[in-house]
Amino acid sequence: MYADAQTNSNDARYFRGKAYVDGTVVEDAAVSYQGDRIVYAGPFAEFRNDESAVETALPAGHMVIPGLVDLHVHGIAGVDFSTASADDVARGLHELHRAGTTTAQISLVTLPHADLLTAIEQCTSACHDNLAAGIHLEGPFLSPDRAGAQDGSAILDIDLELAEELVLAGEGRVRCMTLAPELPRTSELVELLASHGVLPAFGHTNASAQQMTAALAEAREQLESAGFSGYTEVPLITHLFNAMPVFHHREPGAVGAALKAASLRGAVLELIADGHHVDYEVLNFVFRIVQSSNIVIVSDSMAGTQAPEGKYALGASEVNVTRQASGDFTAELMVDGELHLAGGTMTLLDALRETTKNGVELSRVLDAMTKIPAGVLGLEDELGLIHRGFRADLVVVDQNFEPTEVIRAGEKLR
Repeated sequence: MYADAQTNSNDARYFRGKAYVDGTVVEDAAVSYQGDRIVYAGPFAEFRNDESAVETALPAGHMVIPGLVDLHVHGIAGVDFSTASADDVARGLHELHRAGTTTAQISLVTLPHADLLTAIEQCTSACHDNLAAGIHLEGPFLSPDRAGAQDGSAILDIDLELAEELVLAGEGRVRCMTLAPELPRTSELVELLASHGVLPAFGHTNASAQQMTAALAEAREQLESAGFSGYTEVPLITHLFNAMPVFHHREPGAVGAALKAASLRGAVLELIADGHHVDYEVLNFVFRIVQSSNIVIVSDSMAGTQAPEGKYALGASEVNVTRQASGDFTAELMVDGELHLAGGTMTLLDALRETTKNGVELSRVLDAMTKIPAGVLGLEDELGLIHRGFRADLVVVDQNFEPTEVIRAGEKLR
């Protein structure tokens, strides 16, 4: 199995300098950790060091932020989680951790039955080794009209026996499933998922506003009945705007219903903040009308992320990753004569840099990449903040949000 750490020391250590502590930027902070726990986070003037802790003074312009949390990631560095072996899944997650995303939920695309079971088995191994926080099944119960980059031949009508088989195959590690809410038996599937502790997410859908609104209300009721609480009591919307009908002033559709629900704290919206899946003006608009507590930024990254131009797997499909004139990379797939975006090619740190550069407030972006997704995972008391007692997941970034040091569970990865 892939080793994730360069060092594993119980020696106390602290950073001094600018830090994002408990949701606030502190200009002269101390962030101290020992083993895998944060033992102090706050103003340096209030820090009581017994002189055993080793200091690292941050250069000007550098900052300590919480380790980032990605709820939707398909691969990185040539590794496609949907088709990789357990060892390669671990290798990909290690690269993801080194890139500043210290907590990830693996996303698997729609695959034929046997292949999907194999993928779940391989990724469950990584979850058991604490390399991933869980598995997100993006399908197979999706709208064939909104398949996007998914393999349309593997998309199915809702089958409750199959759904339970997939969930049980993950040995408790399947945490989320995306489905199209307009499909027959959606209510029964949501009830089944909730009974197994799996959060329903709605996406790849042709639903009307009425269908989406009804499905969200039903999901909230089922989650509450099953004992979910906090953020996990609220269903997700999978990559808002993508693989769903365009918002129109006479037909708001799934997008309009999702925006309304999220503005009332009745849904959490995933946004792919790369400027390609969602324009930055639209991203700013969503942040203006929806509170930060109901937005998570995801990468939707695929195997071509942090890799050279070329062809990469996304499940059963071959995706072409090319460098644009702007310097950005895009992943595209030809389906029935139409070119589709096929996953993201940015890490969350890349998205942090670009989103703040394009006008969204730093604190709102960071929250959407840390404490809010941690809450969706039910880990709000463990991850997502630089806070005493939380796991020591820390990323030091320079003024361009490039990682200079990454700590995961107290272990130095970079």
